Amino acid sequence: MSTLHVRLAFAFAAALTACGGGTGSSTGSTTSGASGGASSPASSPSGSPPASSPSAGSPPASSPSAGSPPASSPSAGSPPASSPSTGTAAGTGAAAKLAAQLGMPGRLLVGVGAGGSDTTLIQAQGLKPDFYERYLVGIDTQGGWTTWNSPSGAYATYVMQQADSVGAVPMFTLFQFSADNLSDMDSLGSASYMQTYWSDTITLFKAINSFGKPVVINVEPDFWGFAQAVVNSKYGGDPSKAPAALASDAACAGMPANATSYGPCLVKLARKYAPKAAIGFPPSSWGGTTLASVVSFMNAMGANQGDLIIMQTVDRDAGCREQAALTPATAQADCVGGAGPWYWDETNQTHPNFQDNLATGKAYHDGMGGLPIVWWQTPFGAPSSTPGGTAGQYRDNKVDYFLKHPNELVAVGALGIVFGAGAENQTTPSTDGGQYQTLSKQYLAKPAPLP
Repeated sequence: MSTLHVRLAFAFAAALTACGGGTGSSTGSTTSGASGGASSPASSPSGSPPASSPSAGSPPASSPSAGSPPASSPSAGSPPASSPSTGTAAGTGAAAKLAAQLGMPGRLLVGVGAGGSDTTLIQAQGLKPDFYERYLVGIDTQGGWTTWNSPSGAYATYVMQQADSVGAVPMFTLFQFSADNLSDMDSLGSASYMQTYWSDTITLFKAINSFGKPVVINVEPDFWGFAQAVVNSKYGGDPSKAPAALASDAACAGMPANATSYGPCLVKLARKYAPKAAIGFPPSSWGGTTLASVVSFMNAMGANQGDLIIMQTVDRDAGCREQAALTPATAQADCVGGAGPWYWDETNQTHPNFQDNLATGKAYHDGMGGLPIVWWQTPFGAPSSTPGGTAGQYRDNKVDYFLKHPNELVAVGALGIVFGAGAENQTTPSTDGGQYQTLSKQYLAKPAPLP
């Protein structure tokens, strides 16, 4: 079965359970492959795109100008009753302002994605997620997310209702360019493909508007890295020379039909149809030869016109990669790829380490207009000093480090962090020995305020 078919199969299986209010954690949403857009230089092959894309898709009036933030919902600094307060005065920085617009408290926000965005699990463990993330994969004519439930696009509504039931902001990872390879740029230039793409996107925005509450959208992870590779190889590094079929909607009228208009067109549609949606674009660290070139490309593509930056942490438990290297003959296919070491040094003395990752996030934040950052697809992992692990219990230390050092994230511009699996058989809160449950509760008892 091809990668795309695997992804859609898991997405559809999760969609079937959505009507019941809870979803099995085994239907984990995923995106990027071997590198997963990993932001630590040592955690992904330098300059190389993801090796594969595993199963994705655990499913669900007038507006401000394209560069404006989403319309504010609750009054700034007033956290909803279901979310714990920081007990401190509200900050005035970009992250604090966006938190208030999302109706959340002025502290580093913590959410769950694949393997954790399961209402049954959340309620059983007493978790208090701020974000509840799911994938929206593919377009209508290819069996994409709009076809998973009836009427068309109802899946998104189910997900938003699930998120709301646990006091979380819904977060969608829009993965409609689901080929997840260099051909995504061919799709961007195809009038027939993009007609459906934009129609499905507007369907999502209208569902969000009907929901009536803030939603975060992570726009097309991996696409940006593949787009940069194609632009560099075919168009001399100038994205304005790469064709793009834009939405025929009046919101995008007059925009040049090239790749630099794709992101701004999507933002304008969001402002028109879903003014409470916050739009985030995820740079791919492997898309260019240097970090500076990635930042420059994202700005040229209009990503700095969004509301936030999505920082792709890494898409596998470190132990998943380690075990594949230790026992290649019996390795889980999703664990194979890339060059180690994969386990980040929590003492920050050797590489890769957490300061490497935080420095990348700061470069994005500083270089893309000071937008706040949400770390996303951050592995759950199980605590262990022994490399590797077994399916469902691979080791990783990112939950431990980030939830014990939240101020380090805040210092480089973070709004929040979303923990989630990037493939099948990764560690989840159901299999991590209680690590996430314990540390997330400890964090919320003493959270990091947003400046």
